[in-house]
Amino acid sequence: ESLKADARFRHLTVTIADAGMSKDWISPEWPNEYFKYVHDWRRYISGEMRAAWDTFTDDQKRMIFENAEAQADAEEWE
Repeated sequence: ESLKADARFRHLTVTIADAGMSKDWISPEWPNEYFKYVHDWRRYISGEMRAAWDTFTDDQKRMIFENAEAQADAEEWE
């Protein structure tokens, strides 16, 4: 029986679409130099990671994105 079919594990199988998340992390547009937006998760991705982004699996990209988004969401601006 799949995890998705088993109600005990349904919370572990929520997809990005189910969670209402945008998928722009799969193939993000990287700003040349400046970030225009506050709480922009891309601000927390190094140049080396940006250059290697297409070599990561979607699961790896999602994990990196979620970590960077948590950091961006915690920003405090005056």
